[in-house]
Amino acid sequence: MGFQFKQVAIIGVGLMGGSLGLALRKNGMAKSVIGLGRNSTRLAQAKKKGAIDQGTTDWKSGVSKADLVVICTPVGKILPILKELVGHFPDGCLITDVGSTKKSIVKGAEKILRHRKNKVFFIGSHPMAGSEHYGIEAAKKDLYNNSLCLVTPDKSSHQKAVRRIKKLWESVGCRVLKISPEIHDESVAAISHFPHVLAASLVNTVARMDKHNRILASGGFRDTTRIASSLPQIWTDICMDNNLSILNALGLFEKELNEFKTFIQNKNSKEIYKKFHSAKKFRDKIYPI
Repeated sequence: MGFQFKQVAIIGVGLMGGSLGLALRKNGMAKSVIGLGRNSTRLAQAKKKGAIDQGTTDWKSGVSKADLVVICTPVGKILPILKELVGHFPDGCLITDVGSTKKSIVKGAEKILRHRKNKVFFIGSHPMAGSEHYGIEAAKKDLYNNSLCLVTPDKSSHQKAVRRIKKLWESVGCRVLKISPEIHDESVAAISHFPHVLAASLVNTVARMDKHNRILASGGFRDTTRIASSLPQIWTDICMDNNLSILNALGLFEKELNEFKTFIQNKNSKEIYKKFHSAKKFRDKIYPI
């Protein structure tokens, strides 16, 4: 089988970008993978690990011959990067990202790219893989295996470009689901963004309560709060960009928490039991024991 892409440019070779480079090179999907970053030492580490064939801090040169560009940065940097490089993508270049918000990015990308003389194609992606660890040190070739990747075309998206992006993620082991950017942001707020806010809030609450909590914390607390160790800047950007959907989830949670609080105050064992039972029943449907 021939290469799917001649040259792939990955902007940001940390956990997500580094893992993508490792997977593409392992599966022979690209003739060349070039890493773009601000730190030459980091790029050298990515090359040594085998995630890229070469690295450069000259981003304009780095994308100039790429037929695929993947932006693997926090969501707050994606559109500024597109603006910076808009005049340097070659004709026919396919562009995607790994950001976990999509509505503003897809709409913003369309506005940035619409006035180019030659054609480039942006298709939003969100591979739902990752870790609380970060950096090229945490990258691994099988990060995307059996994970779900949400691809978010809009009405104006070029269908051949959508198919190629779908094939890209399938080639590194993802199950691909196409949904609209709007539905993406609403859904992911509930099952990803909102839980990160909760995990951080739980850790901050426990930190205020008692100096012995650090000593007594065991497996349950560790598992419940694992995602609170994620990079703060990534989740700050997400909260800023998808604030309305996250606020909606938080409002529903406040209602749920207040009900729980009332039942505990009143020592209403029947209602407390029902809360735990309904939660177990729903979770067991998602993750069968």
